[in-house]
Amino acid sequence: MRILEYFRKTIAYQVFVYSKEWKRTGLIMLMDIFFFSLLFAAAKIFDYIFMNNESLFIGALWGYLLLLIYFLIIIAFYSFFKYCIMEFLSTKKIEAKIDMHELRRFYLYNCITVFILLTLFISFATFFTVSLISVLKQTALIIFLGIFACASYYFMIVSHILFNKYSLKELPQKVYETVHWKLIAQWISWNVLFIILFFIVYLLLFMILRISATNLSLFYILNLIIFVIIIVQAYVLLYWNRIYLFLKISTKS
Repeated sequence: MRILEYFRKTIAYQVFVYSKEWKRTGLIMLMDIFFFSLLFAAAKIFDYIFMNNESLFIGALWGYLLLLIYFLIIIAFYSFFKYCIMEFLSTKKIEAKIDMHELRRFYLYNCITVFILLTLFISFATFFTVSLISVLKQTALIIFLGIFACASYYFMIVSHILFNKYSLKELPQKVYETVHWKLIAQWISWNVLFIILFFIVYLLLFMILRISATNLSLFYILNLIIFVIIIVQAYVLLYWNRIYLFLKISTKS
């Protein structure tokens, strides 16, 4: 009973209660499915166009233009579905009211943010690659990628949570004001805990897979199950971070 009482005081219980609104959770999952489906379709179309006109695009202005259009389309998909998801999270009636002016502003903000983050990533990656000795390059790049990915993800999701409350000029400062070591430490700790639990599940499944290696049919079935479980675990982690940060930031803003 004490364990249950302690659990009810944690943010994990708040996320669980929030997720029990199945209509909201279902709509969010549906938006994610649509987004990843369109992302896959866009990648296939881009690949088809590029592969059938390779000589026209490689090293030419048309190639860079096609790549730019592709990224702008991806950001448009991302902006639309993320806008809907944030509406589902922030409204009690669980409905997405699309304000076209706000959606265009959201798209512009995402384009600017992605451009800045890509520029910073390329600049720092080039610095680490060029300036460091070979022994340190690999380690430094791994550490840099981890820190940059976490910082970028935090900035993007928190800025989306606060987007409707502030202007584009105010957003970076407001996101910075949410950065507290206690919040960041708790957020990282929960993610590490989830990753450890997921890794334990993966090891158990892998051990079962090794035992069943003599049975080819069972081997393929377990491989498929492991693949599905990895996808589910990745989505659970994505969903958890989204709701966790929304509850943490929205109560303080």
